[in-house]
Amino acid sequence: VILDQQLTDKSVTVALGEAIQKYVQKGGKLIVVMNSGIYQSVGLGGLTSTDVVGWKATFGKIIPAECVLGPDQVPTCREGREITTVGRIYRQDYDHPIMLGIEVSPPAGEVPYTLKTLAIQADEGAKTIAYIKAENTPQTFPAILEKKQLLTGTVIYFNYDPGFTPGILTNTIKYL
Repeated sequence: VILDQQLTDKSVTVALGEAIQKYVQKGGKLIVVMNSGIYQSVGLGGLTSTDVVGWKATFGKIIPAECVLGPDQVPTCREGREITTVGRIYRQDYDHPIMLGIEVSPPAGEVPYTLKTLAIQADEGAKTIAYIKAENTPQTFPAILEKKQLLTGTVIYFNYDPGFTPGILTNTIKYL
């Protein structure tokens, strides 16, 4: 299952959130892109609750990314908190199949990506597979995170649009 709400309202119903949790806990595979699923649709005529922000409210503990409070006390995954950065994606886990054969994307000598990303952090139990190193500021951000569940369920989180890296996305789908 791929949850990519980059162009929609970023909410899921309580029932869908619970169903995805059960699916992953029973061995299902899930890819989450950026801040997809950070709000709950409460079911009252499509009303979305934005007073609780983050993946734990909608998906429990299965998502490898954690939304944190920024210096202004606003959650860093909230819609409108995207950071535009010019940079490259670097492999951190040298043995992981998702980054197989890819040290850095795009390679040195090519124009770096202009990416939207979020100032999130890896959740407890998550593995950082790759990170974004900005070239326009002295910052790094998690790029790809993974969290495995007890019965081999796996969640991969992309902190950027994986359409920029078709080779990495292909490796991810093959891996899952």
